[in-house]
Amino acid sequence: MVLVKWYAYAKWVLERVEGFPKRQRFILGQRLSNHVMDALETLVKASYARDKTELLIKANEGIEMTRWVLRV
Repeated sequence: MVLVKWYAYAKWVLERVEGFPKRQRFILGQRLSNHVMDALETLVKASYARDKTELLIKANEGIEMTRWVLRV
């Protein structure tokens, strides 16, 4: 469930990044895209792992970084 929602959110964010002005797209857009995709990748790994704890903590850190970059 979390993976599906984050996928939809990631898709939405990546669509918005395309509309950033060129300077912000290169700096903020790249960082934002990386954090969003890293969190998505970690959530996919967690969905297949037996011990999900460490992966979910890492995904949570990625989600938190995404929030902070969005605030900028």
